[in-house]
Order: sequence, then structure tokens, then C-alpha cells
Amino acid sequence: MLSRDEMLKNNWGTICTLVEMEAADGKKRKIQASDTKGLLRIIQSIPSPKVEPFKEKQRH
Repeated sequence: MLSRDEMLKNNWGTICTLVEMEAADGKKRKIQASDTKGLLRIIQSIPSPKVEPFKEKQRH
């Protein structure tokens, strides 16, 4: 994804920020997380016919 979409690559840190969460083993780890707007931006960058129905719903 990041190699196909330069704007997504440049903004990745603002779209997917690090959030500290507790893992199953009890240790705290930082994971990448995003809000709905960020997830929709990522989905829009996927060049696949399977994503088109979802993209259409976003436009309405």
C-alpha cells in the first residue's frame, strides 16, 4: 500500500499512530491504530475490484 500511494506513505504517522495497549501476556506494547477517517483513507488506496462496493458506499 505504502509503495503504491505516496500521499498515504507520507502521512502514515498521522493516519496510523502508535497506541500503547496491554497484550495477552500482560505486557504493554505499542501498536499502530487509526480512527474511522484514517481507515477509510487506507481502504481508498486499495486498487482491487473487491473494494469498489465499499468505496461506493463511502461516496453517498
